[in-house]
Order: sequence, then C-alpha cells, then structure tokens
Amino acid sequence: MTRSPAAAALVAALTAALGGGCGGAPVRHALPPGPTVAAPAPRLVVVLVIDQWASWSFATRRALFTGGLGRLVGGGVVAERALHPHAFTYTAAGHALLATGAPPAVTGVIGNGWYRAAEGRGRPAEYDPAALVLPVADNPVRMGPDDGASAVALRVDGVADVLRAHRPGSRSVAIALKARAAVMVAGRRPDRVFWFEESLGGFTTSAAYATSLPAWLDAHTRSHPMTGYLTPWQAGDPAQLARVTGLGDDNPGEGDRSGLAAAFPHDPRAAQDPGKALLHMPAGDRAVVDVAIAAVDGEALGRDDTPDLLAISLSSHDYAGHVWGQESWEVLDLLLALDGELGRLLAHLDATVGADRYAVVVSSDHGAVPLIEHGQHAGARRVRTTEVEAAAEAAMAAELGPGDWIAAVSSLTLYGSARLAAAPAAGRERALTAAAAAVAAVPGVRRAGRFDQLACAGAVGLDAALCASYAAGISGPLFVVPAEGSLITDYTAGTHHDTPGPETAEVPLVVWAPGLGLGAGAWPGPAPTTAVLAPIVAALLGVPAPPAARAAVPAWLPRP
Repeated sequence: MTRSPAAAALVAALTAALGGGCGGAPVRHALPPGPTVAAPAPRLVVVLVIDQWASWSFATRRALFTGGLGRLVGGGVVAERALHPHAFTYTAAGHALLATGAPPAVTGVIGNGWYRAAEGRGRPAEYDPAALVLPVADNPVRMGPDDGASAVALRVDGVADVLRAHRPGSRSVAIALKARAAVMVAGRRPDRVFWFEESLGGFTTSAAYATSLPAWLDAHTRSHPMTGYLTPWQAGDPAQLARVTGLGDDNPGEGDRSGLAAAFPHDPRAAQDPGKALLHMPAGDRAVVDVAIAAVDGEALGRDDTPDLLAISLSSHDYAGHVWGQESWEVLDLLLALDGELGRLLAHLDATVGADRYAVVVSSDHGAVPLIEHGQHAGARRVRTTEVEAAAEAAMAAELGPGDWIAAVSSLTLYGSARLAAAPAAGRERALTAAAAAVAAVPGVRRAGRFDQLACAGAVGLDAALCASYAAGISGPLFVVPAEGSLITDYTAGTHHDTPGPETAEVPLVVWAPGLGLGAGAWPGPAPTTAVLAPIVAALLGVPAPPAARAAVPAWLPRP
C-alpha cells in the first residue's frame, strides 16, 4: 500500500519518538548485544498490568508494599515514571501498546471504544460480532453477537504472536476482568484468553480463541462460584489508611457506583448488580489471581525449557479509582490487598516453576487525574460530552445550516455524520475548522483542533502525543484536549484518565528477573517510554520484538 505524505510523516515521527530505526515498513528486531549470563533462560515470563497505576500515587506508596509488589519493586529495576507516548490514555489503547510496543496510531486501538460509521454507532474496542462469547458452566445465559469479543481491531502482532512463530510448543495465556484488557494484553492470538463476564457469573472466552472452555476452567468455576466472592469489603486498617492518605473515609468527589456506597463498608450483596459491584473490590483481583493460578497448573505453564507467557491485567484498581479516586481509602486498601494477592501468585510460581526460573515485568495502561474536588488544578471541571457536541453542532450549523452534523464524541475525538461527509468539500472544511474553534472555547477545554492540520513530522510534546493517538480510518477528524485537571466525562463524581499530561501518561515500569542475575535499583539512564515493555518481554522469552515495536531492549538487561 502506498502511504500518503501525511501518513508517511506520521510513521517517521512516531519512529523517532519511540526509539530509533528509520521510517518505512516495520522490521523485526534482532536482540541487541547485552550482558550474557550462565543462568538458564526463564521458563515463564509474567506480565502484570495494574490498571490505572499512576506514577504520582505509586511514588508515595511503594514503601508500603510487603507482599508480591514489595518483592517485585524491592528486587527489580524500577522506572517510577515510564511515559505512555500517546495523548489519550485508555485501557484498551494502553494494553495494546504494552503488548505490541506500538502506539494507537499503529495498532489502530485508539480507545476503549469508538464510533463505527458502517454501523452508525459506537462499539467497544473488543467488538467482534463473529466471536461469540462462550457460556459458563451451568449458567443458562447466552450472549449474542453484539457482545462478541476479540482482538480483531488490533492491526499488528504482539508478544504472544511472535512467541508462537518462533518457539513452537510454547504457551501464551491472557487473563483479566475486562474483555478489552484480556484480548489486547498479549497480542492478537494468544493460545488462551479469559475474562470475567458478570452476567455469566464467571470467566470465559470467545469463539475467536476456542470452541469450548478448558476442563480445568470449568472445574475452577464450579469450585469458585461468583457468590463466594460477594462478601462485604471492610477497611483493612483504618488508622493506616487515614495516615497515608491524610483524608477521612468519605470525601467530596467520591462516588457511589453500583450501589456500593461512598464509604466503608461496601457490601456487593446490597448492590443493584452484585456481579458488577465485584469488579470494584479487592475480591475482583482475588478472582483474577485464582484463575491465574489455576491456569498455571491447567496449562502446565513454565514446566519445561520452552518458554511460556502469562499476561495478567488487574482491573479492579481502575474500577475503584474511577469511583473513589486515587487519593481514597478504597484505592489504597485495594492496592495493599493486591500486594498480598500477588504474593500468593509468586509463591505458587516459586513452588511450581521455580523461584529462579521465571521473570516478571510490571506496568500500567495509564494513570489518573486527581479528584477535581481536591483542588489541585484551579478551574478544573467535569465537562459533559453534550457540551462539546453542542458547541461543535452550533458552529457547523452556522456554516452549513441546521442539521445533525456530529455523529459522536468518543475517545476525545469528534466524528462527523454521514450528512457532513456528503456536504460540499469547501463547506465541510469551513465547518470542521469552525467546530474546532468552538470546542476550544468550551470552559474546561485546553485545546481542540483538526488531526489533519497537525505537523507530525518532527512533532514534540502534546503534538507528538496527539499524532501517536490518531489512527487513519478509525479516529474522527477532530480532537479535544481537556484542560489540566479537567475531564470530559458524563461522570458526576469520581475521576477518569484521558486528560493528556504526566498524571495520566506516567506509570511505573518494573523488570524483575533474579534468575538471570538482574539486581535491584533505579532504571539506568533516562526514563523509558512504555513502548519498551514488549521488546523487554520478548527478549526475556528469547524471541524478536514484535514487528511494529521501535524501542530498543535496554543494554543492561541480562541475556541467557
């Protein structure tokens, strides 16, 4: 395919921003020279993605970890502020980048969902009507094509795909509460992909990955029913939570999603939807770790010298962060509970794989904006999506006359309607420019504009991040950037994570491989981008980096 000059410039800009190589078609990476060690290669590489794990909250809490996180952070190489290179930091987009080493402009996964012009509606990132979700145990509920899920939207291969191509006999397993995290976290076609469907009462997969659930998962579901996780959530140590956060339990801005209440205790049995409530609690992470341990045994991961991949996304930290905020008792209590759960997972790997025969890489898909009510950013506000749409509609109507010109506001992009596409070119151009100016004037908006007017070649800062977020044929023509600390959201409480800036783009990155002699300490040299995670995981597995990855494997990473 011949690229347009704008597309070619974008590829060149992203290549430079993400760490080297020349522009043009992606190439497979040879492993760079690095220290060689006599130790055997890891039999299993584990990727842990802690959803909404912001650097600004990690830095103040890392000393509290005494379980699995304590072991990893205390014994690994830690970058406190690894940078996501794209502007609009969403779960699906971040997981796709971590799996492939490429930003949304390349992966095609621009957000958690986007407007699909062919269907005239927005659909989730994982949407695939051909990939029906499989039923769970004896649950009579059946999910239809609208709920089908896979990584069909992912345009490039990830670590799991490279592993299969280069190491026959290897196994790759991806697990999460969220479907969009599970299908993106390892690549296009891991051997196994499982996520939690609250309406089904357990973990499942889709026809994209299997025709039936494995026997071990069916047995696990029967021995670990969802009802067993629906117990009241009590604050673990109220005095510690108050001391560390500097806050009381119930604060302005904290929400009451799913009927869980704004303050402890939180009882999922009293919620309108207990299964959905579970997602926001430590029990959600416990359920994921339980399935991960069952998968290690059921899939015999790490049992021979052909390396395997286990990619796990811990989603409850994000669900809780959206409702109560990163500063809350709830998020801190949940993170400390997760520290314990990861300790349990590592102990199981010690016993089954061998303490020196596996490696772990930990990061996050995005950070979070502090609660507006805490006043860290003067003038910050929650901007309703209807405000943005109304401003754009009014500006377009002034150019083209009354009409429905905007089809959707999704993933911080504005999509034009079919009527706009059919308008005369000159009028359409004027309308798009006028709409961008009108949206930029909405209180709480930092900037709005047209993607096609960005100078991506040589772009730096926010412009480079915006270029990294734009995927041709998927993104709308206009973008909107909230002001610092503001949100474009329909939430009336809680927070979000799509406002470009350090609070949302900077996340921890930890590499732990004591079996290879990798010691503990701060990341050598400049802070990395999160695009380096996929090449690191591939190097630990002994395979080339995914083909669209551009970041170099750090020279200090030991090679078996």
